[in-house]
Amino acid sequence: MQQNKRTTAADIRELIHEADRIRNLAIIAHVDHGKTTLVDNLIYRAGLIQEGDAGERREMQTQAEEQARGITIAASGISLVLPYESNSYLVNLVDSPGHVDFSAEVTAALRITDGAVVVVDAVEGAGVQTETVLRQALAERIKPVLHVNKVDRAILELQLDAEELYKNLERNVNMINTLLATSGVVGSDDAEAEDELSLDPLKGQVSFGSGKQGWAFTLPQVARFIAQRTKKDSDSILRRLWGDHYFDPETKKFVDVPRSASGKPLPRYVVQVFLEPLVQLVKSIMSDDAQKRATVPSMLEKLGIPLSGEKKSLTGSELLKHAMRRWLPASEALTEMIVHHLPSPRAAQKYRVASLYTGPQDDQFAAAIRACDPEGPLVVYISKMIASPDGRRFTCFGRVFSGTARSGQRVTIMAAGYDPNNPSSVAKDIHHNRSLQKIVHLMGRRMESADEVPCGNTIGILGIEQYLLKTGTIVDRAGAYPIADMRFSVSPVVRVAVEPKRPSDLPKLIEALRLLARVDPLVQVTTSSAGEHIIAAGGELHCEVSTNTLRNLLRNEIEIVVSNPVVEFRETVSATSSQVALAKSANGHNRLFIQAEPLGDDLSRAIDERRVSVAASQQTDLNERAAVLSKEFGWDLNVAKKIWFFGPEDSRQNVFVDGSQGVAYLQEVKDSIGAGFNWATREGPLCDEPMRAVRFTLMDAKLHSDSAHRGTGQVMPTARRAIYASALLAEPRLIEPMFNVEITAPRDAVGGVYSILGRRRSTIYSEELKQGTTNLYVVRAYMPVQESFGFSGDLRAATSGKAFPQMMFDHWKIIEDNPFTPGTLANQIACDIRKRKGLPDALPTADKFYDRL
Repeated sequence: MQQNKRTTAADIRELIHEADRIRNLAIIAHVDHGKTTLVDNLIYRAGLIQEGDAGERREMQTQAEEQARGITIAASGISLVLPYESNSYLVNLVDSPGHVDFSAEVTAALRITDGAVVVVDAVEGAGVQTETVLRQALAERIKPVLHVNKVDRAILELQLDAEELYKNLERNVNMINTLLATSGVVGSDDAEAEDELSLDPLKGQVSFGSGKQGWAFTLPQVARFIAQRTKKDSDSILRRLWGDHYFDPETKKFVDVPRSASGKPLPRYVVQVFLEPLVQLVKSIMSDDAQKRATVPSMLEKLGIPLSGEKKSLTGSELLKHAMRRWLPASEALTEMIVHHLPSPRAAQKYRVASLYTGPQDDQFAAAIRACDPEGPLVVYISKMIASPDGRRFTCFGRVFSGTARSGQRVTIMAAGYDPNNPSSVAKDIHHNRSLQKIVHLMGRRMESADEVPCGNTIGILGIEQYLLKTGTIVDRAGAYPIADMRFSVSPVVRVAVEPKRPSDLPKLIEALRLLARVDPLVQVTTSSAGEHIIAAGGELHCEVSTNTLRNLLRNEIEIVVSNPVVEFRETVSATSSQVALAKSANGHNRLFIQAEPLGDDLSRAIDERRVSVAASQQTDLNERAAVLSKEFGWDLNVAKKIWFFGPEDSRQNVFVDGSQGVAYLQEVKDSIGAGFNWATREGPLCDEPMRAVRFTLMDAKLHSDSAHRGTGQVMPTARRAIYASALLAEPRLIEPMFNVEITAPRDAVGGVYSILGRRRSTIYSEELKQGTTNLYVVRAYMPVQESFGFSGDLRAATSGKAFPQMMFDHWKIIEDNPFTPGTLANQIACDIRKRKGLPDALPTADKFYDRL
């Protein structure tokens, strides 16, 4: 086989200015469906690894922990130059994790790409994470194609015949199309992206094969292969390679039923001309029967794959790899699908700009992004940080959406959450006249320096990490708005506390925690009011990986103590305050009257999904938001226009409304009230957990005429106390995070599954036979995250290792018990949290914060 030309920095430089010959894509899938092994085949095609390493090396698993665990933990990028027909194409590829705990990495990968190859295991079918990553892709307006992987397993492990194999492949394609159909369409307002999301194998939007063995095919490829052999028209062959098409030799015509004119059974056309030879070849090579193995050389001869020299001695899986890679090389099928069915940046940015750019869609920045203009103003979005091996330096990984980034260029850097209309954000979230010290192309486990990178390409930037925590926008002139912040499908609901074994090592731990916060898009590092250093992550595995990363950042020089994982709860209210809460300032000269009430599940969900803007600051935006609240959620239009704040700052799940009339000096203390509101909602009254889904209304206020007596020091604590009192008067409740659990188990293990779920406060909502099987069942349930620790081990023990669980964050659920009633679940949880945080044992009542007239 001809040696592939090695991709060099010079090859990349030749193509980075050719926007129509660039493809930016992510590989997305459920865990263990074979993404990283599949990518090896494209890396081999680009000449960066040897043929024998493709499917085995897992080149994109760049971290030691990834290689040890055999799963992808962090998204990683590589630029490949792939030949196709008479041209070469630059493919900027980002491999992403499949485990639900690392879904934030998938979002980071999708933000900087335009297309996605969705990988599905032919045996397992679409998993719970397959649906999640598809929805993430569609939310980012990413165009997908499909690869049905591990077809060799379907043939050899399930022992499917050719007709059964066709039905298996058809079922997997239909399953993905069903998920796409229920998720909407990409670019419904743009002609170039208006096609309904239905992946058609006949168009070449689906490939089938084995990434590990390095072979794959698309139906247009098969049609050309058959046309070359039979001298018939490939188009007429192609349209009969999918669906109910049977050739009747008696009438010399195609029919749509598997019976001939005389009633004899007919094989499906694609089975007859392609799948039957494929299945026969694979089974014969791997057969224990010497007679079947003896037929292999003649089969290969007919396919034009003669064995010569040392290759004649190959047997089993080595022979299968060699033969299939020469008959149906995976890299060729994937390259054809990528080139023809994933958009170039010039095409994609036309319909993506509306969801990416937060500023006016008619300004110069939006126009340049839409046109993918390398001469326009610079707009770069950084979606994640990649740490150096020692963890002390970071490469900012992102995408150039317009203009051209140049090494040494002076730029303005906008941190995540920057709002040009918010004075406090302008003061702290933007950095002017900074230098792009070094620009690189990411090449998997290494980097290549670059002088410039024009729009339409992914990019690595060194020397600006001190201005960004995790993400941000880079521009080169005034007047720009930032690219929209990413919205993750998981929440950091599992927390561990870390501390050094020797108190003298605390400064080193704090520095390592600061670095850890940059490494992972989702991880949150905070310090509690009791002085605990908290790492919040998406799940038990995510916490474990994060603490291992922390040890690596510390270079194992100091010992750390890690607490058992605990769950982050939320506080809310279940009724309107029984009376308006009053709080007086310390000097007795200012009074605030506040009432609390539930915000409502629908509005809370809309805020989570960003269907309601929490950052509106211009009058037109405020009016639009008020109209949405009035029309969809039944708010009075005038009240909706008087929303002051959404808080706390990290989640914005609570609302503060000004319901007062004619209060003097109120605007002068607005910021002080806002600071008190953020403080109160960040640490709720029951047990210092964040508040969620509560609406607070300022009913009235009495303020001193002298500004010296109504400063922040007087008003901010007063606002906090009034908010606490109003919440405690409104039947407070705790909210707990819930996992959606999907368990696959054989029939004889389902009883054990039910038993374990029943002991963990789970609600089972479906049980069904897995498609394409006769004995495997899929049980789905909602389980409190608090009950999930150790669940996988208990499930394996109860089912003798036959059940396989997958868990992902799904929603928040109110615990209906009154937390003030001793012995209830809510009371126990609240007391346990207070004890852990070092708070007084007794839950506070409204009297503690409520003042009398």
